[in-house]
Amino acid sequence: MTLLESSPVVSRVERVPGKGEYLIVFSDSTEIRILKEHLPGSGVEEGVRLDRDRIRELDSVYKYARARKAALRLLKVRPRTELEIRRRFRVLRTDRQAADRVVADLMAEGLVDDRVFARLWIDEKVQRGDCGRIRISHDLEAKGIERAVVAEELKAALSDTKELDLAGRLALKRMGRLGGVTVQEARRKVYTYLLGRGFTSDAAAEATKRAIEIEARTDEDEISRS
Repeated sequence: MTLLESSPVVSRVERVPGKGEYLIVFSDSTEIRILKEHLPGSGVEEGVRLDRDRIRELDSVYKYARARKAALRLLKVRPRTELEIRRRFRVLRTDRQAADRVVADLMAEGLVDDRVFARLWIDEKVQRGDCGRIRISHDLEAKGIERAVVAEELKAALSDTKELDLAGRLALKRMGRLGGVTVQEARRKVYTYLLGRGFTSDAAAEATKRAIEIEARTDEDEISRS
């Protein structure tokens, strides 16, 4: 192997338009990129000869830095699961080794934590009160969180009593929007609606039953006052 092949010369260093990085072209047509902030002190300038190990090192640093910046941009918007980060890397065609290193580092730093994500997601859904445990579980598993983790966090945050309470509130709202239907039709529509919102069949049935009873008592009170 010749000296030129083992240690090519930097033939061109040029700024990439619209990006904070530089394109480095070597005498053997090898190309790598370096972030703007990494160029000073890197030893990269036209006419300098670099060995293959150094070129691979610079390339690895660039790919890692790009991947980490992409991940941090996502995390700035909202927390993400490990799977969501990896999906984004696939869309960006991120180097696999760089992606693995970034994910491992973010998890070690606590910036990506599937259990914490599940806990926050469940708390938000419970506060909003617009869906049940089945919907919550399905959404979290779709984001790559292990079923056991989802089950544990749901058990801690959403008891059967709490879910029934949430279902009951939605059932009453739904009843108020129906109007002009028979009791049987109201029961069917409310029950089906609650199932569609991800409540268990038991919670949906009981909440529907209670909503119909409350509606009936309300109608009776209005009749007695008239």
